Amino acid sequence: MFYGQDLSEKVTSLNIYSQVAQVIYSVPIAAISNNSILQITAAFEATNPYPYNVMIGSNVILADSPIACLGVLLDPANAFNITPGNHHGVVVKARNWQSAYNYTNKYVNLVAWAASSNAAANDKLIIEQSYGHLDVYIA
Repeated sequence: MFYGQDLSEKVTSLNIYSQVAQVIYSVPIAAISNNSILQITAAFEATNPYPYNVMIGSNVILADSPIACLGVLLDPANAFNITPGNHHGVVVKARNWQSAYNYTNKYVNLVAWAASSNAAANDKLIIEQSYGHLDVYIA
């Protein structure tokens, strides 16, 4: 049995114009055995300070480092728009994933990106601090 948690957002914003993915949370995992079940829950809040819609996308991966945005896909990507009227959006993830291999020294990373065709070069979606989490249980 393993339990790991990350409560500290790794970034304060996501660049909207460049659409660069970044790790929001990361939990180090020393070992995952073949047929282990990972139970993953996560949430974070983003704020759109602009008068246009901003799409926020996210997924969860098993990665080789705490900053890697590519790896084994644990939770497929999904996205939604944060409208000026809503101003805030909460990303919520919940997934069970069964390992088909043995892994050592990996990280479960929650990855996010933002995009809008209306964005200027320095426009950023704000990632609210101390509002979320990434929890990983291995049974």
